[in-house]
Amino acid sequence: MLVLGLATGCSRPGSLEFESEPPQAGIWVNDELHGQTPLELPAPAPDQTVHIRAALSGHVDWEVSYDSTTWPDEPVQIVLQKRPALSLSITSQPTGATVFLDREQRGRTPLTFDGLESDSYQIMLQLPGRESVKRDIDLQASESLHVKLPNPAIAMYRQRIAENPKQLHNHVDLVHELMLDGEITAAMEALATGMPVVVAKEQAPPGADNRFWDEINKIVNEQYEYGSNKDVSRARTGLQAVFFNYKVVDPNANPIFYAKFAWTLWLSNEKGLAKEICLEGLQIHGRHEVLTKVADDIGVKFDNN
Repeated sequence: MLVLGLATGCSRPGSLEFESEPPQAGIWVNDELHGQTPLELPAPAPDQTVHIRAALSGHVDWEVSYDSTTWPDEPVQIVLQKRPALSLSITSQPTGATVFLDREQRGRTPLTFDGLESDSYQIMLQLPGRESVKRDIDLQASESLHVKLPNPAIAMYRQRIAENPKQLHNHVDLVHELMLDGEITAAMEALATGMPVVVAKEQAPPGADNRFWDEINKIVNEQYEYGSNKDVSRARTGLQAVFFNYKVVDPNANPIFYAKFAWTLWLSNEKGLAKEICLEGLQIHGRHEVLTKVADDIGVKFDNN
C-alpha cells in the first residue's frame, strides 16, 4: 500500500496526477490496483520506494519505480504502446473439425485467427466420431497449433483385445482404425499382436480369417492415404519386420503364413527376398495349394520329389 507521509517536520513532494494515452489504464502500486487514469497518487513516504504499473488491454505495460527523492514535480503523461497483433493457426487430424474460441464457434480446421491480442484463450475442437479436445493457450507470440482428435474406436478395440485376445476381428479392426489415423507404428504393433492369432487359426483351409491378410494387402498396396513416400516406405518396412519377427519365433509357421509373407515381399518390390521365403516355405511344407500358387505367380521352381 502507498503510504502518505504526514509526520510533522518531514518535507516531501505532494500528490501527483497520472494520465495515460489511451486513457482508463489500470494503475497498480506495488501490485495493488488503485484505479484508472487519470488518477492522483500521493507521494511516497521517506525511505519508501513504490513500483507503479499502468496496464491496458491490447497495450504493453508501462512500469516505473519512485522514491521520495525521485518523485516527479509535474503530472506524469503515460503513452502506452499497442501490442502487435498476433495470429493463431489451427490444424487438426482429421481435418474439418469445428473450432470454438472462448466458447464461440468460429469455423472449421484448417483455420487462422488474425488480429488477436496477447492474452489467454480457450480452444475447443469437435468432430463427429472423435473425442473433443480442449486447449488453454497463453498467446504471447503468433503460433501454430496442431490438434489430433482421439479416435474412441481405437481405445474400444484395444480394450476388447485385452479382454479376449483370441478374437481375431478385433485385431483387424484395430489395425484398420490405426491406419486411418496415420498411426503406422502402432498399426504394425497391432499386426504383430494379431499374427499369432491368425497363424493359429490358419491351420484349417483359408477362408474365415481373410480379413487379416486383406488388411495387410491394403497396407502394402497403398490403399490408405499416406502422407508421403516416406510413410509408404515405413509401412512396408514395418510389415516386413512383423513377418520376419514372427518367423524367428515360429520358423515352422503354417504354409499360409509363408505364402502371405512371400506375397507381401513381392508387392513391396523385394523380389529376391520373396522368392527365398517362398522356397523356404515349400521346403518345410511341400506343395501346399496356396503356397504353390504364390510360387507359380512369382516364378519359384520347386521339386519335392
